[in-house]
Amino acid sequence: MKLDFSGVEEFVPVPEGRYLAEVITSAEGLSKAANQRKWTLKLRVSQALGGDEEPIGKEIKWDVSLQPKALWKVQQTLTALGESVSIEDTEFEFDAANYVGRECTLIVGKTQDPVYGSRTAVQRLEAADAFEMAVA
Repeated sequence: MKLDFSGVEEFVPVPEGRYLAEVITSAEGLSKAANQRKWTLKLRVSQALGGDEEPIGKEIKWDVSLQPKALWKVQQTLTALGESVSIEDTEFEFDAANYVGRECTLIVGKTQDPVYGSRTAVQRLEAADAFEMAVA
């Protein structure tokens, strides 16, 4: 097999900061490593909220385990996407497809990965209006 690398652009991660993003895909699936249920969102950056870097159009994947021990992260993600979910709720009808088109704020920062070392990654999602409330 011959590979042609001409025209390949270097991967540039989204820099640290806060960004408005839109969910462009949202689906349930299974993790490769443990074959456990997960929720995968693909988000497209639409606006930098402060700072000089403007990675408009960049896409970021956000995986959320649907296992009982990770429901806190599911709850945070749902809240960031506009759902009213409480830890007291005993039942919530979840359909991953319902979140396409919704907006949220991405918080991107440095993390320390045991394999890859220091890198930037999404640390959490917040409601799209959280930045506007913090600035007001």
